[in-house]
Amino acid sequence: MNDFLRPLKNKTGFLLLFILSFNVAPLFSQTVQVFTTSGTFTVPACVTSITVMCWGAGGGGGGAAEPGGGAAGSGGGGGGFAMATLNNVSGTFTVTVGTGGAQGTGSSSTANNGGAGGNSIVTNGTITVTGVGGGGGTGNTSGVGATVGAGGGGTFVGCTGTTFT
Repeated sequence: MNDFLRPLKNKTGFLLLFILSFNVAPLFSQTVQVFTTSGTFTVPACVTSITVMCWGAGGGGGGAAEPGGGAAGSGGGGGGFAMATLNNVSGTFTVTVGTGGAQGTGSSSTANNGGAGGNSIVTNGTITVTGVGGGGGTGNTSGVGATVGAGGGGTFVGCTGTTFT
């Protein structure tokens, strides 16, 4: 066995998977583009459909205040999810990435609620896919009984203006 393949002697499954991935991948070619900041996406000319997935940002946790300790603010709600497969689309889509909600603050006598998470939106002006941000957690000044922030939802608005949730 040559020295190059010696480390793979007991890893034939890995080698087979590695070889298959290069031989099969062109048959089912898909490109994934992930946005972590806002921007634009231009649909390439050869593309016939795109799948858009949007996750809304989570809400910030609520603040806590109690002079003797023991108070706890509640957690923020999780961001919502929306997905749509769009056929026969072209042009440019604007992508907005929602930001997480601000944390609530507390002092010795007051506690503020957390901020809502931002919506994540992909739109071309006619079609809009939105992952709604989660609600902010409730601030609490005594004990642990604060209300957790509401979870986000998702929406898809098609060409006719109909909203699907």
